[in-house]
Amino acid sequence: MEILESEGISYNEAMISLKDILDKDVVFIGHNVDVDILRLGLEQGIDYKNYIDIVTEFRTIKKYGSSIKNKYFTLNQEKNILLDIKEESSNLLDDAKITMTLFKNWIKPGETKKARAKKKLIESKFITTINKDNFIIDGVCCSPYRKDKCICSFHSIRT
Repeated sequence: MEILESEGISYNEAMISLKDILDKDVVFIGHNVDVDILRLGLEQGIDYKNYIDIVTEFRTIKKYGSSIKNKYFTLNQEKNILLDIKEESSNLLDDAKITMTLFKNWIKPGETKKARAKKKLIESKFITTINKDNFIIDGVCCSPYRKDKCICSFHSIRT
């Protein structure tokens, strides 16, 4: 916290700097990038053109009993299965590089390659660990709208 206070900039300064480099032609690529866009308060057509969400791109449909639901994969599952990277990352820069590699290797080449990726993900036997106490998957807060479960302080940003 001391480094942040001495070296960091305010939220408003950071947003001004960010908006200085964005324009209406920017395309964001990320894992659950829509949440980041929402939290930053960016506006489509003004701050960016569009976004590509890796989670949505690799979404599949799975039958659970008599109902059909969407199946989503975590970044750790995707990198393990599609890129054969076994070690877990706690570095956001590494996660960004991995996300871009997934996009470049499996989504950008087209629907055939993306279909192969989905097939590999579906057929994998990857075990995921979900912390049911905090609604956390691979270190990501999955409950920003539940004050009792949220670990990312989303509520303090919005108020």
